[in-house]
Amino acid sequence: MAGHSKWNNIKHRKQLVDSKRSKVFHKLTKELQNAAKIGTNVKTNAVLRTALAKAKTLNMPKDIIVKILKNAENDCNKKETYFWLAGCFAKVVFLFFKITGERNINNINEFKKHLQKTEIEFLPTTSSLHLFTEIFHVFLINISQLETEKIMELFILDDLEFVDETKELTLFFSDHEEIKKFQLYAQDHKMDIQNIQQTYLPKIRINLTTELKENFNFLCNKILNTTNCLLIADNLVK
Repeated sequence: MAGHSKWNNIKHRKQLVDSKRSKVFHKLTKELQNAAKIGTNVKTNAVLRTALAKAKTLNMPKDIIVKILKNAENDCNKKETYFWLAGCFAKVVFLFFKITGERNINNINEFKKHLQKTEIEFLPTTSSLHLFTEIFHVFLINISQLETEKIMELFILDDLEFVDETKELTLFFSDHEEIKKFQLYAQDHKMDIQNIQQTYLPKIRINLTTELKENFNFLCNKILNTTNCLLIADNLVK
């Protein structure tokens, strides 16, 4: 009977340990899934890096982590993917093209081919950024008025749009560090980030002659109608 009692004690302790472990892993899974919604690239997603470090510290099995990230990546691939290219028109108007698809040499060359006989000159994207303010749009759902007011108190925002009827909130950030802090805050407070997009707003606008402006508008319409370009951000006076 002593052996039987000993086995029951071991079994009971094991069940308690397994139960606690299961709860911890369930919570970690949720954290990883929410973090991966922002993006599965750990180099650009600070929230995911933090969640992965926590999972490794608590000895979450590697195969479970890989499976979670793989599922998240598949979900991301179903959503809109895009990249940006920079250029200029008439050597004075700078623009950014938002192009659907993955950023790879084939997609870039395919897009540039459409603009070979135009007045568009392509530029390095990074070095063109100083003429624009990079704005991140963060879309959230199921957000209350009280939560919105708290966010306004805690973070430096360029703007926000809140729809009380649908509980939808859009935040606009230009500070990279501020958006990283918000991503961590959103994870801790279980906020539902649906999507993060970026666009570019000009710091200074340039004027053109009427003829050049007409040529520019005609060219932009042609690009939007005949290529996989979704949006053109420019610094032309409207």
